Amino acid sequence: MRPGDAVKLLPWARYWNLWVSVNYLKGFFEATQQALFLPKSRDELGVLLEVFLLERAIYELGYELNNRPDWVNVPIAGILDILKSAGRY
Repeated sequence: MRPGDAVKLLPWARYWNLWVSVNYLKGFFEATQQALFLPKSRDELGVLLEVFLLERAIYELGYELNNRPDWVNVPIAGILDILKSAGRY
């Protein structure tokens, strides 16, 4: 892949990520709608999901810092996206 290709593909990668995430969560919540381990309110589910995503992104940041420092922009972008979508940045 040429360096300029990554910039051109970024919108499609974001679209693919959103599409996969929405469909995964839709199936997960359909399969677990009667489960006692999930909060019942939509707001509480949103907070739980945000915390999980943020925790995972922070873990990925640590991994990249220790193993591939040139890739830290990927988890940092994810952390910023999470904070922006939560209205905290």
